[in-house]
Amino acid sequence: MGTRSLIGVEQGDGSVVWAYCHWDGYLSHNGRRLLDHYQDPYKAWALVIGGDMSSLGEEIGEKHPFDWQLEKWNKTRVGFGSYDDSRLTDEEKAQYDLWSKWTSYYGRDRGETDIDAKLAANAEAFFAEDYGAEYWYLMTRDGEWLVKIGDGAEPITLKSAWAQEQAEEEAAKLQDHAEDLSIIP
Repeated sequence: MGTRSLIGVEQGDGSVVWAYCHWDGYLSHNGRRLLDHYQDPYKAWALVIGGDMSSLGEEIGEKHPFDWQLEKWNKTRVGFGSYDDSRLTDEEKAQYDLWSKWTSYYGRDRGETDIDAKLAANAEAFFAEDYGAEYWYLMTRDGEWLVKIGDGAEPITLKSAWAQEQAEEEAAKLQDHAEDLSIIP
């Protein structure tokens, strides 16, 4: 099951153009990709204007086979859960590596209809959209990414949410390490 997210860009009049993204909506994937690859407001706008997405890539990319991953797995599978990329030609490897960086859109890449970008009246209306989302990402008119995590949460800056998540992960590692040390005789 996917970790669904909504990605929006606030326009000059305060309205928000947004799209749904099915996979990997959590901070360490979509959040990190937005921070690392979509800081330019025009690139962020171009991303969402493409409509609903299956997965967010490092780049918007171009039209490509929607099921390229299944094709690759079928060519490289050598057993249950085992894959061997040496079964691919150099050309296939290069093509799959390229497609792995691209965003997969339901419309552009799979030919679906009625999956265009949507328009919310303002940021508050955007954050109220549901679509089963667990994460809402919004680039403000000032070019700053905000994130709302879960229903009822307040939006915060994506940078601060990312820093908080990293601090929590580090604290958990230290706790695990401390527990490991306490069992040493």
